[in-house]
Amino acid sequence: MYAEVVTAALAGVDDPVLVGHSKGALTIPLVALRRPVKLLVYLCPSTPIATPLPNSPPSFHEGALDALKIDEFGRDWWPPDDAVRYMYRRLDPALAKWAAARLRPDANPPGGYPLQAPPRLPSRYIYASEDEIFTPESRRWVARNIFGVEPTEVQGGHFPMLESPSDLADLLVASLQASVEGVAAS
Repeated sequence: MYAEVVTAALAGVDDPVLVGHSKGALTIPLVALRRPVKLLVYLCPSTPIATPLPNSPPSFHEGALDALKIDEFGRDWWPPDDAVRYMYRRLDPALAKWAAARLRPDANPPGGYPLQAPPRLPSRYIYASEDEIFTPESRRWVARNIFGVEPTEVQGGHFPMLESPSDLADLLVASLQASVEGVAAS
């Protein structure tokens, strides 16, 4: 469903760079299987595979998802006060309330996630050193063992686009430049 919406929104756009944050990382590989993309950037990502691999470290910090609710349609959602307290605790309180007010229920694919592995396309994997949701050791393990890439660590929590947007923008631009240079060299 999300992949269809994103693919339609990109009609007429040549070689987009897709950035998938958290559960958005589940959408970008599905879009990339439907149309050409220049680069996939997995930012503080969930792992886009249907079956977890053995021997991987625990993905979530203990209690990280305790406040997450499931509605009558099977969608995940965060009550705004809990989102401020748990997910957005590193943010300025006014920014945290602003972000929490914009949260919407998050649908899961019917029948489960369809991919057994992410597509082998130019990719960048960025995780946060103090992510409130995912453990850094699990994100490093996933990057190396599932994606086959060396991850990039950013300082801060799960929402670098809200904590340090300029630093993230610089990193994304550098990622694109490195991707373009890598393609030109091959």
